[in-house]
Amino acid sequence: MTTAHYDAFFTFSAAGLGLVGAGLLNLALAAKGRWVILRGFLTLAVCGLVVAGLSACTDLTLGLRAGAIMLAGVVVAAAMGSDWLMWQISRFFRALRRPIPRWGLVAGTGLFVVLGSGIAFDTADEAYLDDELQELELVVGRPPSRPAEGIQATTDRGSLIVLKEPIESRPIDRLKAAEERTLKGSPFAERILRLGPATDRSNCHGWVFTGGQFLLSPDDVELILQENGYSIVTAPERPRSGDLVVYRQGGTIVHTAIVHSVPDDDRPMMVEGKWGTLGVFQHEVDQSFYGTEYTVYRSSRKGHLLHGLNLSTASPDSNILRP
Repeated sequence: MTTAHYDAFFTFSAAGLGLVGAGLLNLALAAKGRWVILRGFLTLAVCGLVVAGLSACTDLTLGLRAGAIMLAGVVVAAAMGSDWLMWQISRFFRALRRPIPRWGLVAGTGLFVVLGSGIAFDTADEAYLDDELQELELVVGRPPSRPAEGIQATTDRGSLIVLKEPIESRPIDRLKAAEERTLKGSPFAERILRLGPATDRSNCHGWVFTGGQFLLSPDDVELILQENGYSIVTAPERPRSGDLVVYRQGGTIVHTAIVHSVPDDDRPMMVEGKWGTLGVFQHEVDQSFYGTEYTVYRSSRKGHLLHGLNLSTASPDSNILRP
């Protein structure tokens, strides 16, 4: 049970006890018509004691909520004792005996419901979209980052690659929860094998080219392909374990992964890679959020790690040592 459930329980229980006390007190003194001021004072005193007690046991916010509920009940009870108010209410209901006011009220109520439901729908829809955008940003977006200090990485030809690290890593449990929600509603949930946890430490490109140590921009991948001796694997040559798989959408690089295995039959090859801030997954090459537009690359170099990086600090779930 959540904290909100307990807060609601304590608030309404305390307010209910306060109203019981106020009601019994006024019942006991009801015959004493001239003691109206005393009854009012004692009623407020009972409500104040409840607010103070709940605030002392929990916090001031819950005490004030309970006080507001009790005040509403006391005000309604006091108003019902007003001859003028009761007369106005009775006039209102007598007027409703005539067709025009009665059905006019029905029409007005219907209009209010229509407008109110539209406003409520728009509000809920905006809240839902905001939640979805936040979830999408958490899943596919990169956390705020800065250039890593004290370490440099280059291509084999010496071009500097900017390594980045998150300014502040988001909680692992939040990333894990976002991953679970994302995968639960996807068509890939039953077709992937999770190999590593969700983390802000690296993205897919960083997992491949830095061993899971840093974040890399997709803009750097094209330069790495050119200067680290990668060439496209084309028929009749077959992909093999350790090859690089680059996914594109509209010509733009969106994901990189590594070939895990290539079946001898007609089944798709298996790849593995890190899905943004989500975990590391093994899956069929065409079963991911990144689409089916991919190219397989191979290099004569050993592994995919950038020049200048230390193998000993690589993420244990990376594949940098695979040829």
